[in-house]
Amino acid sequence: MRKANYLLLLLIVVLLVAASCVKKGAVGPQEPMSSTGPTGTIGTATYSAWYTPTSYNRDTTSGTYQFYTNIPALNITPDTLKNDTVLVYSKLDGYNPILFPSNVVSPMPVIVTYVEGSTEYTDTWSASIAPGNIRINFADDRNSSTGLYYAHKFRYVILPVGVHTMVHINIKNYAEVKKALHLPD
Repeated sequence: MRKANYLLLLLIVVLLVAASCVKKGAVGPQEPMSSTGPTGTIGTATYSAWYTPTSYNRDTTSGTYQFYTNIPALNITPDTLKNDTVLVYSKLDGYNPILFPSNVVSPMPVIVTYVEGSTEYTDTWSASIAPGNIRINFADDRNSSTGLYYAHKFRYVILPVGVHTMVHINIKNYAEVKKALHLPD
């Protein structure tokens, strides 16, 4: 029964993420970009500064709600989405460090499961990438969140076609990506 509930939740999250790709939210100021990274005949990796949302919007679909924020990403074009690799990382510093350690960088999506009292909760963080925008989505399996802390941070990295194979890095391992691309903290 619990597995069926989990699969249903996963399906809902996937549908919400898919639906969020179509919707457009307000776009805020552009984050500064840097082009210091490995270069080669293929191109140069690009990355954003860490972005800390100043607000989250609430979206309700079929009685289930999620929170989202938009990160302007003018460097992401239709050609970028077609040809390159776009990675989104998070530092979920708004959680109690006992539940999720501070300054841990995780590739998106991130699923945080914890217990309060005798109730288990699952928070799901995901990213939807579209030209000019990255939408960060949050949903909890109990539909109980009333707001989010503003301590969470997000960063994206654009690897031109072939760069991650050229420098032989595991793109799911942020430490490797950071070292290979000389990303600042």
